[in-house]
Amino acid sequence: MIEIHKLNAFVAVVEESNISKAANRLYMQQPPLTRLIKSLEQELGTVLFKRLPRGVEVTEAGRVLYQEAVSILAHAQAIPKRVQNIAQGLEGQLHIGFTHSVGLHPFLPTLLHQFREQFPAVTIQLEEESSRDLIDAVFNEKLDLIFCVSPRHFVPSCRVYMCWMNH
Repeated sequence: MIEIHKLNAFVAVVEESNISKAANRLYMQQPPLTRLIKSLEQELGTVLFKRLPRGVEVTEAGRVLYQEAVSILAHAQAIPKRVQNIAQGLEGQLHIGFTHSVGLHPFLPTLLHQFREQFPAVTIQLEEESSRDLIDAVFNEKLDLIFCVSPRHFVPSCRVYMCWMNH
């Protein structure tokens, strides 16, 4: 498995076409960067750069690694924001259950439309079931939220919040 810091160093060398310039960009000395690149080449079993009198030129194998490395580094950079978004409920998946009669009421489509506008990165999974099945599903953590017409099977000690509509 290639370490992220090696990919980052490799990308810098490719983009600068010069190990000394890449070392400056990475705030490190040239000899440790050279060792890092040689280590990466040994790890992959191929030469990634042609050494030139005034810099380096990436090989064909190096070009492929560069394309993959840029993608991996961009993905790695996005991970903290994505994790924060999921933790804050701005991204992820929401499982919602409703009874047939609630689905016929304009309240639910309006609410879902407003939610999707406000939280476009949240995927909504809808499930239509009987009130009893919905309540069981929310207690068993298969649904996050349910909409029922009447609270026939309500358990007051439950810490799950449910919405009921009165006609």
